[in-house]
Amino acid sequence: MSHCNFFLKRKHRFCKMTVKAGNQFCGEHMDSDVNNDAERVICPLDSKHTCYKKHLASHLKKCNARAVEPPPYIVHGVNSVCANAEGLAAEKKTQTLAEVSDDDLLLLIEKIKTVASAIPSVHKAVMSHPALAEKLRMEEFGPSTRKHLIQNSSLIGHMDKLGLLRDRTCFVEFGAGRGQLSYWLSKALCNTTDCMILLVDYASHRHKFENKLKDEGYPVIRRVRADIADLCISSMDIGNSEHIVGVAKHLCGAAGDMALNCLISSADKEKLTGIVMSFCCHHRCNWPSYTGKNFVLAQGFSAEEFSLLCGVASWATCGLGRKVSAQFPATSGGRYARMELSQKDREEIGQLCKLIFDYGRLQYLKENGFSVNLVSYIERDTSPECLCTLATKTVELSVTQQS
Repeated sequence: MSHCNFFLKRKHRFCKMTVKAGNQFCGEHMDSDVNNDAERVICPLDSKHTCYKKHLASHLKKCNARAVEPPPYIVHGVNSVCANAEGLAAEKKTQTLAEVSDDDLLLLIEKIKTVASAIPSVHKAVMSHPALAEKLRMEEFGPSTRKHLIQNSSLIGHMDKLGLLRDRTCFVEFGAGRGQLSYWLSKALCNTTDCMILLVDYASHRHKFENKLKDEGYPVIRRVRADIADLCISSMDIGNSEHIVGVAKHLCGAAGDMALNCLISSADKEKLTGIVMSFCCHHRCNWPSYTGKNFVLAQGFSAEEFSLLCGVASWATCGLGRKVSAQFPATSGGRYARMELSQKDREEIGQLCKLIFDYGRLQYLKENGFSVNLVSYIERDTSPECLCTLATKTVELSVTQQS
């Protein structure tokens, strides 16, 4: 097989593209062939590639760099609005933990402990679903694969307990990734009728799990490539669905708040019957998008302190003690030793801060008419991100504490 003879100066090697029989250069470098009379020009939409001049008009109609009219369900920034201008101003005054004094940080920690102590205790409710039972009995999986199976089984088990796995329901998985949760959810829904699963993710992933569902009898599955901040569910086609259920496994930072706002602000809000979501990366939340503002402010925290709460939340899972802190590259150990804060202390305080964030979101859902609960849906040994937010409008939540 012949390869292109064009030498790439920047990479100090020849182009590796294959060429047609009898040609010396690939299509991209064809204009380097002195014997070639087909002129190539730089694409006016993206200077990183070229096309034949005679084909330029047709190329511009299909070039990936062309401006594309967004679908009707994309409304820029619809789910990331701040409540008021004061909140936006507070976001501009963000501080890092490195910028506050030891005394101020200790005062903030005491406030976090006081607020967290008033939050009702979180019950452990590790559940499972028969759809994953056989898979979990297999022993050939590594710890990472098994961890995801346990998490998915518990989340779907909670959906089943809440009565959300029923006919004519549209399930919206936010931050779907490769769609593993939706894959097992579709297995659990194989005996239902007129169900649909929408997988929402900003990125385009390879090896999607929904591609494995070739047999008939499973719900309709559609993948929507969109930023959660811009998604308007009420403008989407959800078929004959009479109910909408929002689901997510480890939805990161501000994306969790945008997902909640997306569901609550939907014109089809009366169809929204349940939410089962676990959140993670609380240190990546931000004040403009955070849905639990009312709760946080009522506890005596200011909008300007929110960025500090995010910094403290990072102590729970960001590996302090195992690698050098990005905020205190040379002095973190000295500072925390001076403040008598061990690694274990910081992890526990970070967990309390994450609890406050999730409880604030819970109150937001309660203010919007939902019956709510916050449970530990997996063992902490499985994942430190073990809290799950449950909300429903159809069934009273009653999760029994399990050992």
